Amino acid sequence: MRGVLVLLMLAACGRSGFDGVGDGPATVARREKRIVFHDLAAPVTSFQLPFDLGADADIAPHANEAYFIDDSGEILPHELENTTAWVLVPGVANGTTLRVRYGGDPQPPPPNPAPVWAGMFGIWHLTDSDLQYRDSSGGGHFGLPMGAPLDVVGVAGRGREFDGIDDSIFLGDPPDGGLDVGTSSITYSMWVHVTSPVAAFDVPFWKGGSSTTYAGYDFECGTGNWSANVSDGALYAGADLATSSAQLLGRWVFLAAVVDRGTNQLRTYIDGLLGEAVDIAGIGSLSSTNPARIGDGTLTEPFRGIIDELRIEPGVVPPEELYLRFHALAAPASVYTIGPEETW
Repeated sequence: MRGVLVLLMLAACGRSGFDGVGDGPATVARREKRIVFHDLAAPVTSFQLPFDLGADADIAPHANEAYFIDDSGEILPHELENTTAWVLVPGVANGTTLRVRYGGDPQPPPPNPAPVWAGMFGIWHLTDSDLQYRDSSGGGHFGLPMGAPLDVVGVAGRGREFDGIDDSIFLGDPPDGGLDVGTSSITYSMWVHVTSPVAAFDVPFWKGGSSTTYAGYDFECGTGNWSANVSDGALYAGADLATSSAQLLGRWVFLAAVVDRGTNQLRTYIDGLLGEAVDIAGIGSLSSTNPARIGDGTLTEPFRGIIDELRIEPGVVPPEELYLRFHALAAPASVYTIGPEETW
């Protein structure tokens, strides 16, 4: 009778998590999918890949525990914005393979956002609470809402919708000078979704630059030409993003401007393609005490529409990377494929 009881107990253990052989708990299969890049314009040396974990039915339930490795098995740093993972990839070319792992790992490595945006002047996802908007660069340049920008679906995670009347986000003039770029080369970019502009010069981002009166740099997206502008407080230059807004309305548009001191050019890019290049020889420092704002300029050029993913960074971002930034968010399948689920 005692032997029968022992057998029954062993059988019960087998049904409640043991493998029936007596060598410990049954393991849960760990899962992964491969991400393979293709059709890139050229190799990119470093790239923050936006990957929507929530868009994949297999991965979505495990979004908070997902992590990424390269083909050698090295864990890649990532920041998690809602279900969008921003993954720092040290180099990308056609054929580059990453893996996203999810589910079954008893101790998945947590997000590690600090290296993802290291060296940036500022990066605002606009996903945070309505009380303030975090700067993911680590620079501490928080944004404060003026009016009541609405929390809406963004191009990645959440974005903010501005009413074209009194909504804006105040970034100010940080005392550390983190947004005063002097005579350095910089790249600044953002995503906008405009249905109907307010006036000729709606301003989605401003830290001066709109005229010879205001030193700095900005974007303007109104009923006329869309442009990027820079000024040193005496000289001014503007480069068109597009000469007409008609084909840009009602959809997400990626705006980028490169202030290239090496070639003395201000170059604009729209959806990853060159807009215009203008000469900026003679234009001095773009630094000023002008307060930076998202969604307005001098509080007389309100922007109506949705804004997401404002980024200000040092140096000249090459066109092949701007091309990849646009496609990775607007049409991911055009630059990478996601393979079937595998176990390991």
